[in-house]
Amino acid sequence: MVISTRKISPNITIKINNENLEKCDSYKYLGVYIDKDLTWKPHIDYISKKISKACGALSKLRHCVGIDTLKTIYYALVNSYLRYGLIAWGNASASVLQSLNVLNNKVLRIITFAPLGRLDTSIIYDHLQILTLEKMFLLETGKFIYKSKNALLPLQTIATHFNRNSSRSHDHFTRNRSANNLSVVPLHLLSYFAQKSIQLKADELWLDIPNDIRQSESYNIFKYLYKKHLITM
Repeated sequence: MVISTRKISPNITIKINNENLEKCDSYKYLGVYIDKDLTWKPHIDYISKKISKACGALSKLRHCVGIDTLKTIYYALVNSYLRYGLIAWGNASASVLQSLNVLNNKVLRIITFAPLGRLDTSIIYDHLQILTLEKMFLLETGKFIYKSKNALLPLQTIATHFNRNSSRSHDHFTRNRSANNLSVVPLHLLSYFAQKSIQLKADELWLDIPNDIRQSESYNIFKYLYKKHLITM
C-alpha cells in the first residue's frame, strides 16, 4: 500500500527478492482497516455493517428483555466496535463519520422505542447515560493521554512520541496556550492529516478537561469522572 497525501504514479512497483508486491488500497491490521488515503472510510463501512446487524437483533430482543439488558447488549454489540481503535480513526471527516452517528442514533431509538421522524436524540443519550461518538472519542483520547502522562502505557517509548519538545531541528514553532514559552512542532506533522493527530491535539484536548479530573489519583477514578463530565456536557 502506498500511503500519501500527494498524487503518485499508479505504475509504481515495489519488489522484494525480485518479486512484485501485490498493491492494495486498504488493509485490515489488528482489526482496523487502514486505507491509502487515510480517510478511514473502509473501516467505518466495516463497523457500520456490524452495527446494522446489531440493530436487527435489538429490534427483536427489545420486546423480551428490559432496558438494562438492552444496554448491556448495546455495549457488547455496538459500543465495543465504536471504541476499538477510535483514537486512530475518530478524527475522520464529519461526512465519513456521519453514517456511524446515524446508526448509533438508530440503535438508541430502537432500545427506547423512540418514535420515527425528527427527534432530539441528545435526550435519549442523556436518559441512557451513553456517550455520543464525538464524546466517546474525547473519553478514549483523554484516557490515553492520562496514561501517557502517568507512565501507565505498556511501552514508555510510545509516550515519548508525544513529547513535542524532542523534535528534530528545522521545526516549526507554535505557541503553547498552557504557558508563555514555545512548543516545537515537527515540519512533517504540519500536513492536513497530521493537524488532526493526537501528537498535535493532545495538549489542547488535555487542557479542555477540568483540572480536578486531570489530577485524579488513579486511572479508574479519572475514567469515571471524565465520563461523568462528558455525559453532563
